[in-house]
Amino acid sequence: MANYRGADYLPAAMASVLAQTQGDLELIVVDDASPDGSADVVAAVAENDARVKLLVAPENGGPGAARNAALEQARGEWIAIVDSDDILHRERFERLLAAARHLSADAIADDLLYFSETDLSGGATLLGAYASSAARQISAAEFIVSNTAGRGLPPLGYLKPMFRRARLGQLRYDETVRIGEDYDFLLRFLLEGRRFFLASTPFYLYRRHAGSVSHRLSEAHLAAMIENHRALFGRGYALSTDLRGLLHRRFEVLNEGLEYERLVASVKRKDVAEAFRQLTARPSLIRPLVASAREHFSRRGRERERERSPKLVFLTANAYASGPSRLPAAFPEATTIETIQVPDYAEPGTNRDATAETRPLWSRLAHLGARHELGLVAHGLAGLYAASFVAKPHDIVFLADENDDQQRALRLARSLGARVLDGGRMPPAANDAPPHGDQRRATTDLRPSVRVS
Repeated sequence: MANYRGADYLPAAMASVLAQTQGDLELIVVDDASPDGSADVVAAVAENDARVKLLVAPENGGPGAARNAALEQARGEWIAIVDSDDILHRERFERLLAAARHLSADAIADDLLYFSETDLSGGATLLGAYASSAARQISAAEFIVSNTAGRGLPPLGYLKPMFRRARLGQLRYDETVRIGEDYDFLLRFLLEGRRFFLASTPFYLYRRHAGSVSHRLSEAHLAAMIENHRALFGRGYALSTDLRGLLHRRFEVLNEGLEYERLVASVKRKDVAEAFRQLTARPSLIRPLVASAREHFSRRGRERERERSPKLVFLTANAYASGPSRLPAAFPEATTIETIQVPDYAEPGTNRDATAETRPLWSRLAHLGARHELGLVAHGLAGLYAASFVAKPHDIVFLADENDDQQRALRLARSLGARVLDGGRMPPAANDAPPHGDQRRATTDLRPSVRVS
């Protein structure tokens, strides 16, 4: 986890990693000389959890340098890349690891589920209609095409993969590139002949906010990306004619992007003469300039304050489950109650990728979490699984389903910090001990705090 000025978001990001049902992990946070006290936030968490390791860079070196520092320290069989302002579904590692081992993958990634506290136009995922019904292998050619503007494909360079450490070898990030470093790293991984698979369930919750680095391009950033792209041809990869053609096309698109950023800079300086000269030399820049202006004003219209009206949501796979009429006792401040039917729970290792029906549901839950002060009642494992797609931390109550695996339900409920409703006390799991004897790990008190007769 590379971090720069992420103090406001670090607690939620770290909590979502440390609360994974795959608890045998280490969390290496590299603070890239943040001036906002981020290192103190990480250090406070590390005091209570020995799985956390803090590295503090003496000076700001960018995300590539921070990730390289973490890679040198990593000891796990698998290495996951997580940004310090994002959130993970509680079963993300467990499910992706099961899929990767089944597929004999060298790396695996999932879809990104976008969420925001201000842009409330609706949830969405990176893959959208591009998502498939099952995990599939991504080739270097497809990866390059997806990251070439104008091809109509989602940019797969935004993905946050998990890598098998043994297959990374000496591969490291290009520290001169501060935007697009993930694309370059994963492309070189693919060009070395590695097997990369993409699952369609959006277990990675990607936060959009004004400070998101990946949304800010500049002339300097694009120039560095172009130089990095040019150097790719000299790295000794056995590139086919088709791959060379795709890389040359992306090189052209990057240069077009650089010309566009220069035009934007002229417009911002109110240098009318220079902007006119640039448009005259390259009339094709008019269309993206107009589109950018429309998006800017449209986004301003969508941004609004988060609604503070308390809302109670009942998540259940059983359309006939009783509960809504009894739930206000758990959340007396709630002004509205909504029941949302969710899919049945499927064990990790089974084929459960996102479908055309479930992706909008997960997006809706992320959207609800960003818009309302939510109280969640999760009915059974299905409800707990769905609750993990709610991006913002909320008060969660668990209503057990007697047909579930109670040991798994306990682990997932604990990972969410859920309270148990109706006195549904679950027995402690025999294998629920921390994976390391010296691990200091805070446990969640699951004693029933609410009883309904």
